[in-house]
Amino acid sequence: MKKQHMELFRSLLLKERINKINSLNTEKIGLGSSIKDDTGELSSYDNHPGDLGTETFEAEKNYSFRNNYKTIIELIDIAIKKIDDEKYGLCEICNKDIDRNRLKLIPYTRFCIECEKKYNNKLFEEEKGRPIEEKVITPPFGRSFRDNALD
Repeated sequence: MKKQHMELFRSLLLKERINKINSLNTEKIGLGSSIKDDTGELSSYDNHPGDLGTETFEAEKNYSFRNNYKTIIELIDIAIKKIDDEKYGLCEICNKDIDRNRLKLIPYTRFCIECEKKYNNKLFEEEKGRPIEEKVITPPFGRSFRDNALD
């Protein structure tokens, strides 16, 4: 990729990074404060349960957005380092050039569109399997009802 394109993408990345950091600094709803403080009510006791549910949902949504912004900032930092190492714009899986239009839309992307689809399909297939709890919960004493079963 040409030097002028690299600088264009660097400026896009820095602009996006500043936007995400500003959002992290200004949107503090639901973090470290009670629902009473957020709503301005004297008590949450007399509120309808639906109102409390809505406030809880909004707080969780903001928390999720904040985590997403932090992840994007990390990806932006990685992309800027790739520009410095002159490896920006290459797919991390197949090492082919990532389409410029894709980079303009998502300048911190790590994969070309084909590899992104394969990566997402793989994640989806992994999630479709057995319940996640089975990875961490084992039967007591390392045994289960299937120990003596004929397979």
